[in-house]
Amino acid sequence: MRILRALIAYREPMFEYYRDLLVPGKPGPTRLGAVLLLWERWIDARSRCTQCGALGMMTGFGGLLSVGSMSGWCLGCQHVAHRRTGGFGVALRAAQQALAGTGYSLPLTFPQGWSLGGNASGLVSALQEVGAEGLRRRRSVRL
Repeated sequence: MRILRALIAYREPMFEYYRDLLVPGKPGPTRLGAVLLLWERWIDARSRCTQCGALGMMTGFGGLLSVGSMSGWCLGCQHVAHRRTGGFGVALRAAQQALAGTGYSLPLTFPQGWSLGGNASGLVSALQEVGAEGLRRRRSVRL
C-alpha cells in the first residue's frame, strides 16, 4: 500500500524519469508510464473509497464478454474495492482510449485481464531516488 501511495505522491517525477520502468503484474510487466497515464486519463481507474472517502486506485481488471470486474485499493484505509463492469471488452476499450496516442499499452490476456502485483524492488528503488520515504529496500518487496 505504501508503494501505491508513493506512486501517486511522486507521479510527476516518476513519469519524467522512470516512465519506462517495468512494473510487475499479470499477465506480464507493464511500463510505469502506462500505469500512471491509465490512472490519470481513465476516470473509472480511480474513485473515492466507500469506507473512508480517500482516493482509491484500480490495480486490475478482467472478466468475460458480458460481465467483468475491476479491483483496487483505498490509499487511506487500505480497503480492497471491487466494481462490476459490462465485461472485459468495456474495460479493454476504456484502457485503450486512455492510452491512445501515447505509445503505451497493457499486456492483456482474455479472460485473465490485467493486474499489478509481484516483486517491486526496482520500483521502490526508483521511488526512493525521487524522494519517497518510508519504503523498505529489500531484495523482494511485494506490490
